[in-house]
Amino acid sequence: MNSRVLYAVYVHQGEGSAFGVTIPDFPGCFAAADSWNELPSRIQETIDAICVNREFEIPEPSSVGNLSGERFKGGMWVLTPVDASSF
Repeated sequence: MNSRVLYAVYVHQGEGSAFGVTIPDFPGCFAAADSWNELPSRIQETIDAICVNREFEIPEPSSVGNLSGERFKGGMWVLTPVDASSF
C-alpha cells in the first residue's frame, strides 16, 4: 500500500467552531479539532492511535458513494491524506 492514502472522513461542525470527525473505514474511530486547519493532524493522530495497539489489516479506503447513508447528515465528506507508512 502507498504510504499516503486518501480516506473519506465525515466532518460536522459542533457548537461554536469545533469540528467532529467520523472515520468510517476504521470502526469506532473519531477525531475532534478546534479549527479546520487542525483536522488533518488530529485525524492522523487518531488513526495512528487506533492502529498501534490492534492487530488487523489496514482497510483499503472506501468510496464516498459507498459510505453515504442515513447516519451521515448535517456535515460534509472530505478526502483526507493519511500517512500509512507506520502501520
